[in-house]
Amino acid sequence: MVFLPNFKLTIAYDGTNFAGFQKQKNTPQTIQGILEEKLHKILKEPVKVIGAGRTDAGVHALGQVVNFSAPWKAPVDKIPEILNNTLPTAIRVLEAEIVPDDFHARYSARKKEYRYYLYYGPPSPFYERYAWALPQKLDREKVAKALEYLIGTHDFSGFGAAGSSGKNPIKTMFEASYREDGFLGYFTFVADSFLYKMARILTGTLVEIGLNGHPERVREILTTGNKKLAGKTAPAHGLFLVKVFY
Repeated sequence: MVFLPNFKLTIAYDGTNFAGFQKQKNTPQTIQGILEEKLHKILKEPVKVIGAGRTDAGVHALGQVVNFSAPWKAPVDKIPEILNNTLPTAIRVLEAEIVPDDFHARYSARKKEYRYYLYYGPPSPFYERYAWALPQKLDREKVAKALEYLIGTHDFSGFGAAGSSGKNPIKTMFEASYREDGFLGYFTFVADSFLYKMARILTGTLVEIGLNGHPERVREILTTGNKKLAGKTAPAHGLFLVKVFY
């Protein structure tokens, strides 16, 4: 039996023009699909890429992690340069390393950090590409109170989209915060894992609370699991997978 080295890559991407991370049969425009295609061309054999998070269409990443096993003999410190020379500029490999055989980008992860950006400034073709433009700033006192309810271990069923059925809804939220910097505001969520579209539904709910709502709504959603009480799903383009912790 031939033992192949297990490579871990940290990658960043602008998800605007991609159909998400996960490979799909009906489109070649996925992060996983493009990575596998480029690795196949370089190594002359199929390679299966495993991702830490299956980001949706339009969602970005600053620190997505993937791993794959392959007979690659190039120096590991040269792998980012080799791959970046073949990948579209919207996908960049930041780091590469060889990890133990049992490392799995998804199942070895202890927690993930997502950040969602809001924009309160004048019309901008740049900021509005990566942040949700809102007509006014949020009530920070209301938002802070609502965020307090999220910390700890809860049943987050009410904040999961339909595709979350069958997944364990019990999650531990280590950080849920909101900050502002000039025309930008941003939510940070750090949890052991997330339900389908959970970060975007949390954001949509918190925005409604911050504009004209009641913080106790978050507690009620956590208690009842009633999805109808949650806000609309925030647009994909404001969400970033920032970091995966191992």
